[in-house]
Amino acid sequence: MKQSDLRELIHDSAHRPLRICMDDGKTHTVSHPDFALAGPNSVMLASGCGHSFGASYVICGFDHISRVEVQDKPKSKSAKP
Repeated sequence: MKQSDLRELIHDSAHRPLRICMDDGKTHTVSHPDFALAGPNSVMLASGCGHSFGASYVICGFDHISRVEVQDKPKSKSAKP
């Protein structure tokens, strides 16, 4: 994945969260662009409201990202069927 592609997905994560899947089986969810920063070779993810990585932040090297999945935004509980 290219940095520019990941930046675009991160920018849209406020509307459509994304899951970053690593080659070791770990996954990290980005639910808002304020919690992710894409650099030239890696992306830094910060723990925040509604999600925690077990640390203040994690750094994911692009060469260890196996895939990125765009998630559907959960429907609000007050939405009527």
